[in-house]
Amino acid sequence: MAISPSAEQAFPIYNVPGVPGSGAAQPDKRVILQWANQIESFVLGSQAGGGVTFATKANALASLNYDANQMAWVILDPVAANNGIYQKSGVSGSGSWVRIADLPYSFYRLNNAGAGTANAIVATTAYPVSSDQALVILNVTDDNTSTSVTLAINGGTALPIKTAAGNDPAVGGLKSGMLLAGLIDGTNFRLLSDQASAAIQAAAEAAQAAAETARDLAIQAADSAATIGGGDIPVYPSRTLAAAISMQPARSYLTLAGRDAPGDAPLHIYTKMGSTPSPVEAWQFATADGAYWELAAGGGVTNVAYFPGVAGDGTTDCADGFTAVSDFLTASGATETLVPPGSYKISSNVTLKGKWTFAPGAVLVPDANVTVILEEEPGAGLNQIFDLSASGSTVQFPGSIREVWAEWWGAKGNNTKTDNEKPFQQAVNALQNDTGTGGVDGGVVRYGRGIFLFSGVVTIKNRVVLRGLNGRYSRLRANAATWSGTDTFWLFQNITTISVTGNLTSGSAVVTGLSSTTGLTASNTFVAGTGVAAGASIASIDSSTQITLSANATSSGTTVALTCSRHDPQFNCRIEESEIDAGDIDAITYVIYSDCWNEQCGLENVLIERFNHNGVNFEHGYGGSATLEMSKVEIFPGAGASTTANGIRLRNDLTGNYTNAILRHCVIGMDSSATISQQSGVNASGNIDILVEGQHCEDIKYGFTLDKNASVFGHGVTGGPSMYAIFSIASTWTGRIDVSGVRKGSATKIIDDGTRGYSLYNNDSPTTRVAWPPDPTIAIGACRVTSNAQVYTYGKLSLSSHAATGTYNFLISSALANSTDYEVIVQTRITSSLIPTVTSQANNGFTVTWRDSTDGSAADCSDFYIELKHRP
Repeated sequence: MAISPSAEQAFPIYNVPGVPGSGAAQPDKRVILQWANQIESFVLGSQAGGGVTFATKANALASLNYDANQMAWVILDPVAANNGIYQKSGVSGSGSWVRIADLPYSFYRLNNAGAGTANAIVATTAYPVSSDQALVILNVTDDNTSTSVTLAINGGTALPIKTAAGNDPAVGGLKSGMLLAGLIDGTNFRLLSDQASAAIQAAAEAAQAAAETARDLAIQAADSAATIGGGDIPVYPSRTLAAAISMQPARSYLTLAGRDAPGDAPLHIYTKMGSTPSPVEAWQFATADGAYWELAAGGGVTNVAYFPGVAGDGTTDCADGFTAVSDFLTASGATETLVPPGSYKISSNVTLKGKWTFAPGAVLVPDANVTVILEEEPGAGLNQIFDLSASGSTVQFPGSIREVWAEWWGAKGNNTKTDNEKPFQQAVNALQNDTGTGGVDGGVVRYGRGIFLFSGVVTIKNRVVLRGLNGRYSRLRANAATWSGTDTFWLFQNITTISVTGNLTSGSAVVTGLSSTTGLTASNTFVAGTGVAAGASIASIDSSTQITLSANATSSGTTVALTCSRHDPQFNCRIEESEIDAGDIDAITYVIYSDCWNEQCGLENVLIERFNHNGVNFEHGYGGSATLEMSKVEIFPGAGASTTANGIRLRNDLTGNYTNAILRHCVIGMDSSATISQQSGVNASGNIDILVEGQHCEDIKYGFTLDKNASVFGHGVTGGPSMYAIFSIASTWTGRIDVSGVRKGSATKIIDDGTRGYSLYNNDSPTTRVAWPPDPTIAIGACRVTSNAQVYTYGKLSLSSHAATGTYNFLISSALANSTDYEVIVQTRITSSLIPTVTSQANNGFTVTWRDSTDGSAADCSDFYIELKHRP
């Protein structure tokens, strides 16, 4: 619409346009009013056609309060024909809406989610398709199986699909994955481009593939011809293509970009062989000219992807392919094999020779009862490389290996995987598989940083050490939500199973006619067998001729087969650099348990926490003396700990055999919110010798609870808050305590021994050395006096006063319970005729009086010293 006058005419700047010298113009208000009225009419007219939107036509017909010529859109009416652009007819409040055009959508994108069938397609779109002029895009999910195919849009009438020529589509002409473009043509859906039949399309694709193959062969042949005598090495897409070519005689090398198909293996070089090999190996092949080529061991490294029969797809059996790889390493002198990411199924036993290095994501998956033997230590990071989920599948290492990582079997410290007991146990088992002809007889199972959750027990076998990164970084945690294990979290055990057969004699508890009793003892064998009462054990063995059971069997004359589990010694079994968290699970009686002879076994830099019963339990010591060492160990029960919880529990009731337990720089404490009743830091009974080198206890009733012949030696024992006594002695105790550097700290007593009644240590620490039962040869306090003044004091014994001539009062800082428990020995270092006399002072001290031996008069001694000792 043209506006006249224009703005320039209504508002001139100069009297003569473009001539400043003509002077400033004075606009005519009538012209301005004419221009403004035209602008106002244009704005109102635009409003009349402005944007009003209705969901349905019925909504529009119910809204007539719009001026004539007002424009509106109807966009979501379920009747597709009702959607479109409308104009208001009649004044505001009356009239009607008149459809004047389709919605201006350039195309509709239909969504075929497979709700229909291959021949009856059902599709939806966000906006109803109301135009037969708009382009429609439709995806196909299934190949059609009929020439009669329909399309229903948004639940509407099914429209027959016709080709661009108006014909029915051919069977298979509508292929899964296609995007069809078409229009609604009356009662049909007409495709914009014709569709080819499946047969024509397949033939065309086959022809294309054949043409490309011919092209590749031609290119490679041309390359071969062009590089005769040159230094170039041609690259062929795959072994299959290379085998179809007659190579030029001068060609000595060729490169393959794939094994069976282009890209299925990295680039690898083949060298021409001088003769026909016999047999032809998996890494060799012939070309059309009759020449043989073999894989080159470039740099001493090969790749399993080069070999036929190897695929990391989880279904291909790679056993033969891996054997071929191993044979190639032996024959070629190559030293290392690379395994790219993938899941490699192995269905029969296989030995992997040479160094095998696994890329992240490369996993060997042996079938049930299949063993994979590695002749060298594998190369791998902290990634899973073995999947032993199939029953009986195993991995064996060479005897030279010294450590493995639990992550190789799938352990994860991500605080999410809850069954880490499986990969940890598989790692332990892999280090204890010596068959007598090779294999591994111990080593270290490493694990990285993180929180490893467990749902069951892990058994630590002979000569196997578990070692994390640090006592705080590698956390081994029992998971309360999934725990289904026994009463033990970590089990140190070395069991050999022995089977014997025989006959029950009269009395129904004696077995005679045995096939063998080699290795059996009464003390360490538990029995189960036909006709034997549950819980029976061997009570005695009579010169290898008969076994007497501890429980009755069925009847005399019954033939029985006994399975006897012998608890053999363990050597060098430890847990190191870890935090062990029992998760406050009440079902866990022992966080760490062992019931065998342990030599050079124990814990180092380990934190044990959140347990309710026993942190560490070692008992029996089958077979003889044992050495158990715990160094830099911290033990803290949880808030819900039992009133009889023990940090360390030691038992050895075997006659003549001793367990030596060494505690170096250990701390045992109770959660401050727990109830302490009879809880002990170390609870020892039987033939146990405990050597301490720095032991601290706090928030626990007893530091050491001792019974029978359990003894404590060493130095550096301190007590802390909320303790009653550092040492608690049972009435049946016959052991010995001899520890220097004992500090009572905040404990009430050093020794709690109500049976013996000798209470020298009960109220105070008169010396830093504790010997119990009392030793009269040990000084528990001393003091030297020179010129009537104290020179030095030891054991809290001090000079209280020089009361008078020849009279010296001495004080033990806290009252002794009984003055008859100690002996005061007075000696002088000078030649003198003075004689000392000692008298007590109400149990908290004593007085030394010096008198002249000639006349009995009181006299000062210029230099003397006092020793306070146990009284015999």
